[in-house]
Amino acid sequence: VNSFDVGKLKENISVGLDNNQRVYYKNITLGSKNSSDFYLGFSMEPIFNIQGGYAKVGDEITLSTTDDSVIYYTLDGSFPNKNKIKYTTPIKLNKNTVIKAISYKDGYLESDIVSRTFITDRTHDIAFVSISTDNNSLFGGNGLITNYTSNSEKKINFEFYDNFGNLGVSTLANAKLSGMDSRKEPQKSISIYLRKKYGTSSMNYPFFDNLDYHEYSSLLLRNAGEDPKNVRIMDAALTRILKGEMDIDMQEYRPVVVYLNGNYYGISNLREKLNGDYVESKFSISKDDIFLIKYNTPTKGNNKEYNSLVNYLKNNDPSDNKVYEYLKTKIDMQEIINYFIVESFYGNTDLGNIRYWKSKDGKLRFMLYDLDWSLWNTSLDMGYPIKQIKVPAATYLPSSINMVRRLYRNSEFKDLYLSSVAKYLKTTFKPERMIKIVDELSKEIEKEMPYHIKRWGNYYPNLNSMSKWNNNLSSFKKSLTNRYNKVVNNLKNYFNLSNSEYQKYFGDLK
Repeated sequence: VNSFDVGKLKENISVGLDNNQRVYYKNITLGSKNSSDFYLGFSMEPIFNIQGGYAKVGDEITLSTTDDSVIYYTLDGSFPNKNKIKYTTPIKLNKNTVIKAISYKDGYLESDIVSRTFITDRTHDIAFVSISTDNNSLFGGNGLITNYTSNSEKKINFEFYDNFGNLGVSTLANAKLSGMDSRKEPQKSISIYLRKKYGTSSMNYPFFDNLDYHEYSSLLLRNAGEDPKNVRIMDAALTRILKGEMDIDMQEYRPVVVYLNGNYYGISNLREKLNGDYVESKFSISKDDIFLIKYNTPTKGNNKEYNSLVNYLKNNDPSDNKVYEYLKTKIDMQEIINYFIVESFYGNTDLGNIRYWKSKDGKLRFMLYDLDWSLWNTSLDMGYPIKQIKVPAATYLPSSINMVRRLYRNSEFKDLYLSSVAKYLKTTFKPERMIKIVDELSKEIEKEMPYHIKRWGNYYPNLNSMSKWNNNLSSFKKSLTNRYNKVVNNLKNYFNLSNSEYQKYFGDLK
């Protein structure tokens, strides 16, 4: 009968026709006559003469629109409306400043909010992120930073500026605390979520190098967790060591400086979120067609198929090749082997951090993350995933350990496991290679560390000077070498190998 282009839509706004003219309504009247109060469209967004990033004290920021709308703005991170400052003259910068602006025009809906952050005190060698919102949302009684027990989401503006201070992304989003015990740390980990109600549910930007996908609906600003070595890059380095070396699902990493309402918050580790969007981006599988489980709790789908697989393994012997051939259609054997080799080589003692996923017609895969509790003890038995010994962890998932232990009964799986250990010891885990990567990552943040230490050193006695940080890095690198040597010298014992088995897999290991 009729059709029209609805144009731009926002949450709690409806669109309709009035005398064949497209109009917008704030009073939604589903199933009844349209309201007599309507708007002809949206006011045009405010335009900044400088698109954020690095500026100088004394610089003037001018705001304008192309439709003569009236502009209102804030300088404290809060969201502007008609009760805020009316723009009449250029805004002169005298410190780090977040300017948020909105425009209004009679007969039109208000524009989207535009946010830009200006850093005046210095520049950075790495990218920076600006999070801005009402001060109470950050530091109030239920604030993002002040209440570590809260899981509530706060409306924020997320801005990302690249290594040269150029604006990459500015968008409304929600933020909440991330982590478990690490959320008690003075510096917090913050998860960023794009929400459709703000106009978009994803952002397309190359936050990480060398990835063939750039669309993200969530990101993590990680505080380095409970890094026992106090190097700030432990989890990132242990992950980067694996990059390009083995098939394993893990988070990308990029160091960033964070500002909260224009105030310096130190270095954070920008990471991917291991969720349905990660699977969808990396494997081109709809997140609606997978199950994803964290420990024993489904975060996507349900755990029926996983439990069925566990029960099948329990009631059928994988040493039977027919059973194993069936299991190969359900489990990505190489990936699960990679996962447990990494966990056991690094001696991760926090195995409660476990995620695994599977698509409807795909194979079970594990997700590697949170390696902060690795290398506490370089003498830990690397054979625990396949031997009936106590796992050196406070918590772990028995079904996943038992899965590997039963699979190891099969000669093909055992051969793949030991061959993989040998391969990675000869390549991936060579001490000189690992140490080079640690040096590369530490070099990235070296010039920023004095400022981070000034911000957080009073809270971390073992990280309150550059000399301590450098000593921590030396200790970390030494532990990598010690772990490698310990493993190489104990392979026969770790895996209960005969002389012939040892020669087959590790005889040429030097």
